[in-house]
Amino acid sequence: MVCETRLLFINSADRTSNSASSTDFEIEFFHRELRFSRFRVRKIVIPKTVYNVDSSNNTVYFNDGTAKTASLTHGSYSTIDQLATEITSKVTTASGIQTYTYTYDTVTGFLTITSSGTSSFTWTSNLELGKMCGFTADTASGTTHTSTQRVNLENRPWLFLTCKQLADQSISSNQNIDHSILSVNSISHAHGSVIEEVFDLYPFQSIGAYQTFNRLSFRLLDQNGEVIDLHGSEFFVEFDVE
Repeated sequence: MVCETRLLFINSADRTSNSASSTDFEIEFFHRELRFSRFRVRKIVIPKTVYNVDSSNNTVYFNDGTAKTASLTHGSYSTIDQLATEITSKVTTASGIQTYTYTYDTVTGFLTITSSGTSSFTWTSNLELGKMCGFTADTASGTTHTSTQRVNLENRPWLFLTCKQLADQSISSNQNIDHSILSVNSISHAHGSVIEEVFDLYPFQSIGAYQTFNRLSFRLLDQNGEVIDLHGSEFFVEFDVE
């Protein structure tokens, strides 16, 4: 049997008014019946507006003789100089008794934080931020703290897209479409540009017999299963359906 392949375009800007956000939304198909038995992702375009420092990972834990914390400003830090400047500035302010500076070795990719007095950092209390700066373990008490691996600002390198049929459709609520994109990765978090992935050979995913759809829900997630925030931006997905 020869199947007719059609294109399905999904733009988060076309979401219903009751949708939570541009990355957690519903789409209704008012003008024509949507009917297919299998589908695959052809293309996805996502703005690089995801913050790599936000409320989930913006705390620095350190001890300058007393256990203290410093909170970083949320944002998209695209260079280690931006992030290290923010860390040393906020830690200096939170300490009140010591000054913190940094150096970055562009050859090795290692970051060194120096304090004017004895101190230590508890990176295991916020390992996501620590790994961005190259720290995979707590540092011993001292005045020089050098990372154990190369700096990597891409702390959320994987994105996942889920698409589900809503429960009020004609088929049972547990017969959902659930498709995850594994190849959208290595986001640089730089503002003003996009991730554009084309999946020429991505396989079709079958959902059994032909089904009719008039409402679908979509969620764009990080590697922890949390809905990401595009900070006002929209994204676009193109599917092949048969």
